[in-house]
Amino acid sequence: MSFRPRRRTWLLGLAAAVIAIVVVLAITLLGGGSDQLSVGELLARSASLSGQTVNVRGVVVPGSISWDDGTKVLMFTLADDEGRVDTVYEGVPPDEFGSGADLLVVGTFSSDGVLRAVHIREPGTLCARCH
Repeated sequence: MSFRPRRRTWLLGLAAAVIAIVVVLAITLLGGGSDQLSVGELLARSASLSGQTVNVRGVVVPGSISWDDGTKVLMFTLADDEGRVDTVYEGVPPDEFGSGADLLVVGTFSSDGVLRAVHIREPGTLCARCH
């Protein structure tokens, strides 16, 4: 009895799994591609994005950070050359967070114009702090 066909099938399955993992990691590390918005794009499409989960890239505006240690609520303004959006994050901010930091923020854009963040990370990295 020959085990070659079984071995070949197992190796092909393993290769397919490795390729799938590499593709997922590449997409994650590169920010997922076209679904990343600038702050200006978010504001321009605010009516259609209200209540939607969005990925927004911007810079933390110096002087805009407000931290409540008791409730672990972080408020700040995310901006680019095209606009600004107030952002609220509940939880301990990741190490890379700070005034002037270039960040990718994932959250829900609410009808009141506030981005309610659930993930904050540097662009091109894996999620630094996920709930």
